[in-house]
Amino acid sequence: MSRFRLLALLPLAGALGGCVGAVIGTTADVAIEVAKIPFKVGAAVIDVAIPDDDGKAKPEPAADADGAHPRSDAATH
Repeated sequence: MSRFRLLALLPLAGALGGCVGAVIGTTADVAIEVAKIPFKVGAAVIDVAIPDDDGKAKPEPAADADGAHPRSDAATH
């Protein structure tokens, strides 16, 4: 009778190992995301504190050796 119990418990032990691996993986993912939060908050604070330069005109790119101006990225797509 003990052999039957052992044979029945082996697959359950293997399944339990898979569950433990999933729990550890999920815990690690959560820990990584929690560690990222201070950096995201800091970046948001910096974005609010430092104004964008959207209102200023962008400088024209320098001309090539032959005098032609390079094409913008929007024109090439």
